[in-house]
Amino acid sequence: MKRFSTLTILVLIVTVLYGLRPTEIQAAVKEYGPYASVFNFSVSDNHWATQVYKGNYPNLESFFVVDGKEYGPYSLSYFNPIVSDNGWVFPYETSDKKLMVRVSNGQEYGPYTNINIRDDHLQMAGTNWGFIRTQIDPFQQFVVINGKEYGPYNSVETLRIGEGVWAYVYQKNKDSEYRVNVNGTDYGYYKSYLDVNVYVKGTSWGLIHRSSSVSNAQEQTTFIINGKTYGPYDVDATTNNSYSQLALTEKRWGYVYKQNGVYHMIIDGNEYTTTEDVTSLQIGDELWGYRYVISGEPTINLAGERTTSFIVVNGKKYGPFTEASDFFLADTVWGVDYIKDGQLFVHYNNTDYGPYPWAGSGAASTFSASDNHWGIQYTRLDGFFVIVDGVEYGPFAGGLRMSDTVWALRTSNVNVPETNERDYIVISTDKPLPPVDTNARPDDSVNYWGVEENSNTQHRAITNTQLYNTIKGKIILKVEDVGKAYYVHPTTKRAHYLGRPDDAFAVMREQGVGITNANLAKIPVGLNNLTGPDSDGDGLPDLFEDAIGTSKNNPDSDGDGYDDKTELGGNYNPSGSGKLNLDNNFSGAQKGKIFLQVERNGEAWYVNPADGKKYFLGRPADAFQVMRNLGLGISNNNFDKL
Repeated sequence: MKRFSTLTILVLIVTVLYGLRPTEIQAAVKEYGPYASVFNFSVSDNHWATQVYKGNYPNLESFFVVDGKEYGPYSLSYFNPIVSDNGWVFPYETSDKKLMVRVSNGQEYGPYTNINIRDDHLQMAGTNWGFIRTQIDPFQQFVVINGKEYGPYNSVETLRIGEGVWAYVYQKNKDSEYRVNVNGTDYGYYKSYLDVNVYVKGTSWGLIHRSSSVSNAQEQTTFIINGKTYGPYDVDATTNNSYSQLALTEKRWGYVYKQNGVYHMIIDGNEYTTTEDVTSLQIGDELWGYRYVISGEPTINLAGERTTSFIVVNGKKYGPFTEASDFFLADTVWGVDYIKDGQLFVHYNNTDYGPYPWAGSGAASTFSASDNHWGIQYTRLDGFFVIVDGVEYGPFAGGLRMSDTVWALRTSNVNVPETNERDYIVISTDKPLPPVDTNARPDDSVNYWGVEENSNTQHRAITNTQLYNTIKGKIILKVEDVGKAYYVHPTTKRAHYLGRPDDAFAVMREQGVGITNANLAKIPVGLNNLTGPDSDGDGLPDLFEDAIGTSKNNPDSDGDGYDDKTELGGNYNPSGSGKLNLDNNFSGAQKGKIFLQVERNGEAWYVNPADGKKYFLGRPADAFQVMRNLGLGISNNNFDKL
């Protein structure tokens, strides 16, 4: 079992030496435990939570662990806590079998009596939370949204919660038609809940309505996205909804339907067609994609032979992948796990990882990923293992969950009897884990990265999504407040105060993630804000030349008659022949990020969203120059709206 008494730097050394993690680093890893049992995790960029049992069998108590803090004990019942970027919620059962719901704002809701709640019905996004509850006698179902109850209904089939919208499918009476309720407004009447499915993401929502089958094998499918209707389309009949798919983000949407043997994909209003069997349509802010199996072939045929799948991302085909299992697409990256020569592989961000030993056909594997991390849970002949960013945990590990900046898993010490406490929580974040606030009241809502800004060294949460989307990844300057500068993180919705040069240098490095030299070289370099000693007088400071691998004692490192700075300015290789191997697509996906060179000395670089170039943050003075010269002015009025 992997233990974490050593410093994170050891993880970085292993990463660099063995190439385990090419683009990201673990800034903080922490272990909690032991516990008798650790159940499913919920993670977001700002919070994490799980339910645990403490004690030795049969003397157990139930607790919820949220951001490292324990709440309890509670009655021994199994409920999943749920977190979002803005808070957390968990239900618990009292000793007299009444249900209570506790929210991170310190409030509790209930008691609810003579009911049960399916754990998969509890959801949270932003500050919105909700669940479906079932009353047993008489049988009725209700929807609870932010503490307000809707119902009673004869049946509630689906509930979806977003940051700015919520929706559910319900049947008012036993013989009545089904309806979809979105933020309190009904959309449509449907014969069966099997004919309708509802989707929510952020502030966007959509639904698919499929008409009942008719004898001539013809159906109709209608899509409604944010209240606008698309269709109806005459579609090929099927016994399930696989021919009709919908996916959306806050910015984008897309859907698929099959007509006369041809799949039609509508992505942001643009149509694409194919005769291949489209499955797993997914959409991110910058990518869209799907998986397909060669026409007429199942994933594994009746003879047990593995067949091939292909992945299409933004119209480009990748593969073949043998026995591809889980296809995942985030905002800027995608990945899939597959089998080759009896071994397990992961394809993530255009790189293959593996092989990993595998228990063989029929053994379970589950792949998951985000924009910054990837992981896979799989079965080996010697146990259950989890691999995160190339690092292995086992031989008894599982429960992996991840967001863009946080991942969590469970490990067990197999040398301890099962009846004793032997389970551990392993948490990793892309930022240092804060110390537990032992003075906080149990109902305090403590932000995972710290309290709101009240001094020059703290950070500010951003709740205005519209403004955030215009400034994410940028450095903003409060021009009406002595030019105070903030770095707006491109994924966490937080603005980090930069303060003095030393503060700016420390904060910008703290927000950095690891990158290999090969990937860093794909990003063009900015030469306008360089400072520091320049031994060879070529216009490139010594620390800068150390970082890029040129000679600080020779202005023309490759001896071709052109000094290093001139070659860099023209996108030529100053250490060899030809042009630099730049990748505009890769560079564009990194805008606003801060990178650390894990294969050198941890030098920091900032990718400016305005021009897509990387800027060197070698010393406090460099960070201050970048902050001042690349900063975007913002008024106090707009800053206060964040």
